[in-house]
Amino acid sequence: MAICSFAVQFAPGTAGDDARFTLGSDPRVTLGPVAGDRLALVMEVPDDEGEAAGEWLLTLPGVLRATLASAYYTDLPITACPTR
Repeated sequence: MAICSFAVQFAPGTAGDDARFTLGSDPRVTLGPVAGDRLALVMEVPDDEGEAAGEWLLTLPGVLRATLASAYYTDLPITACPTR
């Protein structure tokens, strides 16, 4: 599984409220506290969907910006790790 954390900025008004509701209703998403028009969130998705998670956030109406803060992939094969 990939665990990705984002800082998300929302549009003002109903559009931003609707986006927060959509994210809060998604079982893959854990929301952090709201700070004005922003909040932090963590999303747990299969490894092969990790990159698409940020793209999906940006397609939601009411989301102005989604900045990846960190990503942790648990199921990468050992061959995917760099060696010295």
